Amino acid sequence: MVSKLPNERKAAITAALAGGWVADAASLGLHWLYNPERIAEVGGEAPEFLPPKADYYTKGFGYFAHEGKDIGDVSHYGAATGVLTDSLLANNGNLDIRDYQRRFRSFFGPGGQWRGFIDNPTRITLENFNAIERRAVEQAQATMPAGLTEKQKRILVQKVMPYTRRLSGDQLA
Repeated sequence: MVSKLPNERKAAITAALAGGWVADAASLGLHWLYNPERIAEVGGEAPEFLPPKADYYTKGFGYFAHEGKDIGDVSHYGAATGVLTDSLLANNGNLDIRDYQRRFRSFFGPGGQWRGFIDNPTRITLENFNAIERRAVEQAQATMPAGLTEKQKRILVQKVMPYTRRLSGDQLA
């Protein structure tokens, strides 16, 4: 699908993504500071690309969420856009929901690459993925042949279920 796009459309998509990431990185230092006077006090005429500091949030309304981040880093919003972009690129511009979900969970979930603030929608999404997996394990165990021991059932689920994260459709079969 991507290869069928005209070059000017590809350039527009690339520019939009790059612009979004630059804007996200530029605003990280004052992200979630909602007091215009405090923003002007801290950032002056050029509040972009400031290092994230808790001190900025001592006055005015806001929430400091980016401890440990540096100038030029992106927020979880920019990171989520990167996960979606990686999935789209891996699938020739087509949205493959299972691929995107696997990438999202792998990136933001335990042991993933993301180091930083997790907002409620991201946390709830990860919890939903875990609940779906728990239900799948329960269903798999409930539909196994009665002649298997509990240990055999547990081993089958432990050895087979991880493949469902990586494979789908014909690959899974």
